[in-house]
Amino acid sequence: MKSLRLIVLVGALGAWTVDSSAGTLATPFGISFQVNVNAAGQNIPGDAANEPSMCIDPTNPNRMAVGWRQFDSISSSFRQSGYAFTTNGGLNWTFPGRVEAGNFRSDPVLASDADGVFYYLGIFDDTTFACDLYRSTDGGATWSPVGNAQGGDKEWMAIDNSSSPGRGNMYQVWSPFYNVFNNTHQIFTRSTDNGATWMTPIDLPHQPYWGTIAIGPQGEVYNIGTAIDVEPFWIKPFPGLALVRRTQEILPGRQRLDRPIGRVRADKPCSGVGLGHAHDRHPAKLRIIDRLDQFHL
Repeated sequence: MKSLRLIVLVGALGAWTVDSSAGTLATPFGISFQVNVNAAGQNIPGDAANEPSMCIDPTNPNRMAVGWRQFDSISSSFRQSGYAFTTNGGLNWTFPGRVEAGNFRSDPVLASDADGVFYYLGIFDDTTFACDLYRSTDGGATWSPVGNAQGGDKEWMAIDNSSSPGRGNMYQVWSPFYNVFNNTHQIFTRSTDNGATWMTPIDLPHQPYWGTIAIGPQGEVYNIGTAIDVEPFWIKPFPGLALVRRTQEILPGRQRLDRPIGRVRADKPCSGVGLGHAHDRHPAKLRIIDRLDQFHL
């Protein structure tokens, strides 16, 4: 658990320069600005944070917000929802505090709609993994509750900011293992009214977990995660790592995807970096992308 930092590229620098009191770190790659700072913009000794998520106002990119799991002390495991905002592209940050200070919250996910309204999704119940949604109309300075948002462990959210008929739709996915429905087949949902209500969750092919959602330029909804029926292993980022669409290959010894449109592959074997059995340490061919065309209309 460490301080949260935003990297702003300002040109090549010849050396590393640290000003811990001011929360900045100059590197050869850019300047790092700390996000969870006090009113004077300085580091707060003794606190900690992790699992940050950021959103940017598409109508004014200088306005950003970051949410994270806040720990008021490095000796405490009690999680809250910290947040900070900036109005000058990340050069200065304001850390007002926590969403619902004193209450358990975890797994924050932030997103902005096309009009620059920010949303903050997170788990508020550590027993059921239920989520709720907050909204900010002032660039992340204040947050107001929208309501319950179903949910589960390691949830993710995306908003359609395209010009398609699905513009404004909100999409959410979560883990099949732990969710408010206690059902591995209810892991994906959609809201068409800015998060006020959500449709009954549906299943996804191969029940991907620990994944994310992205929206294409025509409102296409993409979800990527680890397939529940493929024995997992970790892949080092080999130079040959690539995303290739519309393949028809089948995993060795595994079933074929219902709608195969992509693969993540590495040109070198994964021997020595796998978590699975030895027979799974072949060149990585993960078919774990689902295209959810039916949801963007």
